[in-house]
Amino acid sequence: MKPSEIRQTILDEHAHLRRKIATIEAHLMPSLSRVPRWRQDLQRELEELAIAFRAHLDSEELLLRSAIADVDASGPMRLQEMEREHAEQRSALSSIMRHPAADPEYDASLRQFLRILTRDLEEEERDLLGPDVLRDDSISIDAFGG
Repeated sequence: MKPSEIRQTILDEHAHLRRKIATIEAHLMPSLSRVPRWRQDLQRELEELAIAFRAHLDSEELLLRSAIADVDASGPMRLQEMEREHAEQRSALSSIMRHPAADPEYDASLRQFLRILTRDLEEEERDLLGPDVLRDDSISIDAFGG
């Protein structure tokens, strides 16, 4: 798979995750709390996000590990940072999935998790998925100091 194809695959997954996040955020609107089964619907949406997010992390690790490790001198550091971040994200996801929905702090914790996840997607797109990192050619823009 070419780097541009890897980038597009991951960006498509990010778009899917953002749609899931938006759906969950909509379920957290106070007006919906009066709708029958809103809490069950929210839990179902969160479970779907969790499945998609875990699959996405696995996909990224498979696709990006070789693509960014040797791209430039910063590749190993980028890879190490991605792995650290993924471990934190898996831990945060596990924590929110174990958090009792009946807890009064649950909605606030879920909102915080979604904000962090959205921020992480944005940072990843900037730091790992830019065309300056995932290039189809092998020439680095800064290769000649210019």
